[in-house]
Amino acid sequence: MKKFLKTILFLCAISSLAYAEEATAVATSSSGMSAEEQKEAMDILDRMREKIEKEYPHHEIVGWNIDVDPQKTDKIWLLPHGVGEKEWACVYLDAFSGEIKSDLVPHDSGFIGVITELHENLLLEKSGQILLGLTAIFAFIISISGFVVYRNFWANLLRLRFSRMATFMSDSHKFIGVFSTPVIFAVALSGAWWELRFMFMPPFDNSKFEISRQIYDKNISIDVLVQRAASDMPGFRTHYVSFPFYEGANITLYGQKPSQSFLHSQYSSTVTYDKNSANLIDVKDIELVSKTDKFLSTFRRAHYGDYNAATKFIWFLCGLAPLALSVSGIYLWIKRSNFKRRKR
Repeated sequence: MKKFLKTILFLCAISSLAYAEEATAVATSSSGMSAEEQKEAMDILDRMREKIEKEYPHHEIVGWNIDVDPQKTDKIWLLPHGVGEKEWACVYLDAFSGEIKSDLVPHDSGFIGVITELHENLLLEKSGQILLGLTAIFAFIISISGFVVYRNFWANLLRLRFSRMATFMSDSHKFIGVFSTPVIFAVALSGAWWELRFMFMPPFDNSKFEISRQIYDKNISIDVLVQRAASDMPGFRTHYVSFPFYEGANITLYGQKPSQSFLHSQYSSTVTYDKNSANLIDVKDIELVSKTDKFLSTFRRAHYGDYNAATKFIWFLCGLAPLALSVSGIYLWIKRSNFKRRKR
């Protein structure tokens, strides 16, 4: 059982390399611009939407990612027109030049796509999600049990002895485990929640919904909605626009407020508008939701280490920790098993 769990943790450690930060951004600064240039800047999302629709007339934009870093390109998600199950694809767009920076790329294509699928479901779809959810629970328990087993860890916390391989493996196992456990704890808890939540969700059936140009009123200005959202929720900054791609969906803007806790991501608050009339439907301010919702909202940044560049690097190193712990743990287990057999 231990060897099986370590194998799964090894795959998770390798597949975590797939999660580089998504690229996106739209510039809105108007300093030094003429009145005409300012007007064009205000209409940038609508103009880019029109350009993409002309470039891909048989697809519909269903998501638009606008990163907090204005130096990055926008990532735009599309679905093909028609009825039935659809494959998501994306393009990257330079909002400054209006240049489309990539071809239409299926979300699970190429090496990174395969690694991402491996990380999310081990290429086993629903069964993989269940397996990963259970593994995340075990990892959560193991991260706690390590402190119970080595409850006096601080006595020799920084000790690394190189006299014998078994001694070095034992010291490095404790050393890596102690420093990586807080991150592994956060990643395992958030990962278990997401996987098990998906496991118990009813199957999503979008096969009867037709994706077409009529899924929402194209006379609705996305730029105007972004400006309205900042008024409907003072200080709100949009970082993702979700367009309706299933029955009953509307246009939802995901974003953040400057006053929100650093523990919450740039998608923690939402403002929703009717897809036909653009009337305000709902405002979800992360600062006003329940304590449970606030706690669950911290999972995104806790899982990816998306606080700043330094924490991303720390999370990257800790993502490799299960690999190192698996190697040292298996080595120590083999050595102890051999030692017990010799004693007999």
